[in-house]
Amino acid sequence: MHIRRRWILSVPLVLMAAWLILLNRFAPTPRPMDAAEPSIEDRARIIERDDRVPVDGVDELPYRAIGHIYARWGFIGFTGTGVLVGPNEVLTAAHCVYREEYGGWAEELTFTPARTNGYAPYGTADAIRFITPREYVQQKRQSADIALVTLGRAIGDETGWMRVASAGFDPTYLAVDSAGYPAEKEGQRMYAIAGSTGALMQDTLRIDLDATFGQSGSPIWIYDPNDGEPTVVATLVAELDFEQANLAVPVTMDLLEQLSDATQHTIGIAAASGAVDIVTGEPVPAATPLVVAPCGTGALPMVGMSCALLAGFRGIGGGRRRYE
Repeated sequence: MHIRRRWILSVPLVLMAAWLILLNRFAPTPRPMDAAEPSIEDRARIIERDDRVPVDGVDELPYRAIGHIYARWGFIGFTGTGVLVGPNEVLTAAHCVYREEYGGWAEELTFTPARTNGYAPYGTADAIRFITPREYVQQKRQSADIALVTLGRAIGDETGWMRVASAGFDPTYLAVDSAGYPAEKEGQRMYAIAGSTGALMQDTLRIDLDATFGQSGSPIWIYDPNDGEPTVVATLVAELDFEQANLAVPVTMDLLEQLSDATQHTIGIAAASGAVDIVTGEPVPAATPLVVAPCGTGALPMVGMSCALLAGFRGIGGGRRRYE
C-alpha cells in the first residue's frame, strides 16, 4: 500500500515537469540580439524621431532577399536579420551566430526570407555552417562583427540575392537604405529605413539609420548609379553610445571571399554535428536535443496538462485524507 502511495505521489511531479517544459516552449517571443537588459535610453538608437516604415512589397528585390533570423543556444533564443548574398549564403552580424556567454556557436539557426509575421512565402532554411573573422571570436573586435552563414538549401534560387560592393569601394558619406526586423515592433515584420553613412571610426562606419534590437545583421545598401541595382555596402551591428549614430561593418566582395576561405577565420558547424574552432582544433559540444513540443502546436497541450496536474494533486489530497 505504501509503495503504491509513493508511486501515486510521483505522478504530479512528472506532470509538473512536463507542464514547465511546455510553459517554456510557449513563452513570449525570445529576446532579440543583446543578452543584457538595457534601459529604455540604451535599448536602441533612434535618431531624433523613428523614421522606420513597414515593408509591404516583400515580394520584390531587394526585400525578398532579406530575412528573419532565429538562433538558439539551448533554451535561449535570439532574433536578428540577414541577407542572401548567394544561393545559400546569408550575410549577418557575428553576434547573431556566436555568443561566448552561451558556449560559442549557435546550436540552431533558421533563416526566413521576406517573413511577414506568420507568412513565409519562401519557407525557412536551416544553417549548416557559420564563418566569422578570427578577430571577433578571439578579441570581440567590433569591426569584425560579421558572419557568413551557409544554408542547407539554395533558397536564394527562389528569392534572388543582393550584390555586394566591389573591392576598394568607399562606403562613407553616401545615401543608403536598410531593412530588418525590429523586435519592439511586430518582431517578425520587416521595416525599412533610409539615411546616410558618415566617417569610418576604427574600421566601423557611422550611420544615422534608426535601429533597435532585432535589426542586427541588417544589410545597408545603395542603388548602383550605373545600373540601379541594390548593392550591399555594410552590415548593421551596434549603437554608438557617445553620439547620435549607429555603427555598421563595411562589406565588399573581397571580404566575402576572405570569409569563404575558412582557413583564415573560425568556422562552426550547426546543430547535431556541433561546432569546430579551426584556430584551436577543439570541437564545441553538439546541441542537446530538446524534449519539448515543436513551435506552433498550439495551447491545447498546456491546457490538458494543467487539468491533469490539478486532477493529480486533488487525487493525492483525497488519498491522504482517507489514510488519515
